[in-house]
Amino acid sequence: MSKFVPFITIIFCTTTFSQTTITGDISGMTFKPSGNPWIVKENVFIEDGSKTVIKPGCIFLFKPFTGIIVQGSLEVEGQPEMPVVFTSINDSLYNEASTRKPEPFDWNGITVEKTAENVKMTDFVLSYSVYGLKSKKDIILLERGIFRRNGQFNFTINEKMQEVETNVPFSYNTSENPPQTRPEALHILVKPGGIGSIITGTSLLGVMGYYLYSASKYNNDYRKSDNKDDIIKYTRKRDDAVQTTLITGIIGGILVPAGIGLLIWEQKPPKSQRNVSFYPVAGECNGFQFVVKF
Repeated sequence: MSKFVPFITIIFCTTTFSQTTITGDISGMTFKPSGNPWIVKENVFIEDGSKTVIKPGCIFLFKPFTGIIVQGSLEVEGQPEMPVVFTSINDSLYNEASTRKPEPFDWNGITVEKTAENVKMTDFVLSYSVYGLKSKKDIILLERGIFRRNGQFNFTINEKMQEVETNVPFSYNTSENPPQTRPEALHILVKPGGIGSIITGTSLLGVMGYYLYSASKYNNDYRKSDNKDDIIKYTRKRDDAVQTTLITGIIGGILVPAGIGLLIWEQKPPKSQRNVSFYPVAGECNGFQFVVKF
C-alpha cells in the first residue's frame, strides 16, 4: 500500500500539469510556460478595455475551428531563445500525443479587431493556421515573428496581404520597418489632386492662348503704326504678353500630364498587396479533417 500511493501521486501530477485547456474569455489573464501546452478548445477572446499578457516560452495548441480574437490589448512577450508558439494541436513538435500530421488550415488564426487598443507581439511563431495574423487596424507592432505553413495568408492588414517570407523573422511598424502611409489614404489625396492639377493646367493653357493672341495682335499694331509713342506702347504690351504666354504655357504643360499621371497611378493597386475576398475555415468531423472555402 505504501508503494502504491506515491505511484498514484506521480500520475496525478503529470496529468494535471502537462497541459491546460482554455476557452472563451481570457481578458486580463497572464499566461506563463508553467501551464504548457495551453490547449485552445474553442475560440478565445480579449474584451475591449482589457489586456492579456503572454510570457516567453508559452505554447498554444489550437483545435480545429479555433483562434484568438483580440478586441482589447495583447502583449506577446517572447524572447529569441524562448519564443511564444501558436500552432496546431496536431503539431507533434509541441504535442507528443499527436497522431496526425499537422497541415495548413488546421486552425483559424489570430484576429485583431478594429476596437483593439495596444497589440504588440515579439518573438513568436505562428504555424498551420488558415489566415495567420489578420489585423483590421494599422496600429499593430510585430517584432521578429516567424510564420510557417499557414494556409491562405501569413499576415493581412485591412484585408490586404503583406509580403511575409516563410520561416524568416518578420517585423512590422518597428524602427527596422517604420509604418508607411496607407495606400488608401494616399489614393484619397491623389485622385482630387490629379483632377485639380488637370483643371488648373487646362485653365493656364487657356490663358496662354489668350495672351498668345494678344501678343500677335500687339505685334500687328506695332507694325502698322507710324507713331513713335504707339510703337513703344505696343512693343511693351507685346513683350509682356509673350512673357505671360511662356509662363502659363510651361506651368500648364507640366500640370496637365502630371494630373493625368496621378489619376493613372491612383487606379493601380499596390504591388505588394492584394485584396482578400474569402477566408477558408478548417475543422474536423467524425475524425476526418476537411477544409471549407467560402
